[in-house]
Amino acid sequence: MCLIDVFDYCDRLNFFGISHADALVENEKWTDLEKYLSELISVQDSEEVHKVHPGLFLIPFEQQMRLLVAEGKFDEAAIFFELSIKPLLDCKS
Repeated sequence: MCLIDVFDYCDRLNFFGISHADALVENEKWTDLEKYLSELISVQDSEEVHKVHPGLFLIPFEQQMRLLVAEGKFDEAAIFFELSIKPLLDCKS
């Protein structure tokens, strides 16, 4: 592997940017945080990323559900819980 190949490889690696994650949290961009975390984790089946690292997603999902409840969107919050949070509670990792 030559030096140019190494630089190309490094450019394609995903690195966690704490300042970006902090900004998403401070601005309560929970859906964006979930997408950002999902992009960083390499899993064969992208739909399984939440099950591989459930603890990583519980906080953004919980906060998203709190926002829905605070906005009076109870039906949406219930659906969000069933589709996003409840499956994580059954995970063993």
